Amino acid sequence: MGWALIYLFTESLPIVYHEFGMTREESSLMFLVIAAGILISILPRVHDDRLVAQRHDSDEHIQPEEKLIGFIFAAPSLACGLWWLVLTTPPASTLPWYGTIFGLILIGFATNEFVCTLSGYLADTYTIYTSSASVALAFLRAVLAGLFPLMGEPMYKKLGTNWATVVLASVATIFCVTPVLFRTYGARIRQRSKFAKYSIKVNRETRIEDENVI
Repeated sequence: MGWALIYLFTESLPIVYHEFGMTREESSLMFLVIAAGILISILPRVHDDRLVAQRHDSDEHIQPEEKLIGFIFAAPSLACGLWWLVLTTPPASTLPWYGTIFGLILIGFATNEFVCTLSGYLADTYTIYTSSASVALAFLRAVLAGLFPLMGEPMYKKLGTNWATVVLASVATIFCVTPVLFRTYGARIRQRSKFAKYSIKVNRETRIEDENVI
């Protein structure tokens, strides 16, 4: 979903910022703001790295759900970022274009964090068989990335900039329940998966500890 939204913005952001009097070329510069938000994803990675180091020092196995802290922040960040755009773009607002920057930063952080967290969760769940799970993820990502740009311009032109973003913001708001579900039921779901349990068992049996590496 994350990068698919970015692809949708390639068609919808020029329409949004046309309301501010920007050309298509000028509106493309707003992707630099989204890129700034993406850089914030470094912070959850630092947290995850420290958490893994702590578990390693105490000889404990880390659970995939423990590394969802970025996801927990990303889901509401996406919703807040989209609602911010709703409230700061014409005709709902008379603010200048730079009033939308904060919303784009939140969206940039959220979209990248979704990708990092989901990929990491699959890797932690299926360990040495991650590539098999990643194929399905890559296929879904490619399909959504292809479809979203096609619907971006028609949706924004038919509904208007504010109402089209309201649709996205509403879906993102409902999506905020997902991190809670992962944290609460993720371990139970993984325990019911025979393949997930098998992959973890094989990984632990075949893992080479650092002190044994020559």
